[in-house]
Formats: sequence, C-alpha cells, structure tokens
Amino acid sequence: MGKIRSFLDDAEEKILISILFVMVIVIFLQVVMRYIFSSSLSWSEELGRYLFIWLTWLSTGYAVRKKRHLRIEVLPDYLSERGKLILDMLAMLIWCGFTIFLINKSFQVTSLVWRRGQITAALEIPTAFTYAAVPVGALVMLLRLIDEIWSLAKKLTGLAGGSEAK
Repeated sequence: MGKIRSFLDDAEEKILISILFVMVIVIFLQVVMRYIFSSSLSWSEELGRYLFIWLTWLSTGYAVRKKRHLRIEVLPDYLSERGKLILDMLAMLIWCGFTIFLINKSFQVTSLVWRRGQITAALEIPTAFTYAAVPVGALVMLLRLIDEIWSLAKKLTGLAGGSEAK
C-alpha cells in the first residue's frame, strides 16, 4: 500500500504543478500579447479560467492529505487524545457524506451539460469537461478522506490496545 500511495502522491503533485505551470504560461502570454503587441489571444483567458477550475478542484484531495483544510480547533483542545481522534473521525465521516452528495449531484449536472452538447466559446470544447472538474476533484477528495479515516481508525485501535494492556 505504501508504494501505491507514494506513486499517487507523486502523480497528484506533478499534475497540480503541471496545471499551475501551464496556467501561468498562458496568462503571462496573454499579458505580453495585450500590452506589448496590442493584440490579445481569443482563447487564453478561457483556458486559464478552466485550468484554474481544475486546479482548484483537484487540489482538494491534496489539501486533505496535507491537512490544510479549514478546521475549528477550540473543542479538540478540551478533549483527551482518544476524544480528539473520535471527534476527527466523526468530522471525517460527515465530510465523506457531504462529498458523496457532491459527487452525485455534480455528476448529474455534468451529465446534463454533456447531453446538451454545449461547447465553450473560444476553445470550442465541450463545456462538460469543465464541469467534470467537480465530480473528479470530489472523488479524489473522497479517496483521501477514506485514507484519513483508515489512519484514524488504526490510531484509535492502537490507543485502545495500549490502554487495555496497562
């Protein structure tokens, strides 16, 4: 499992860095074209926007893995180690429920947009590709949440096993 997780972590980081790199190049090219050559590219703003959307949604799983999401830390400060783990587990389970709901609804919207055959103005690609960022990013986030829940469950059983041995 460690090698697979390491491969996925590396792939995730490389994809996010690549999207960010392409987005910066495209936007920089647009700025150069507009202010130096007094001409703009018809497709660059649209591509930059869509890359930003994908970057945002794909980075949700990365944020879960790095524990960089927003948290309220007041209540855990008053709990024991076991209480903190249980509270984290409960929060992750609620978050999983919301993420499953988000995947379901965003997939429905993406499917509807795909069936309608709507295309983007400048790039002339299916708009559904942009909408697909939400269910794909939410699925990545769900997988990371499940991994976090698994880690918390192992810590909880380890904590319980350690306290019983004393």
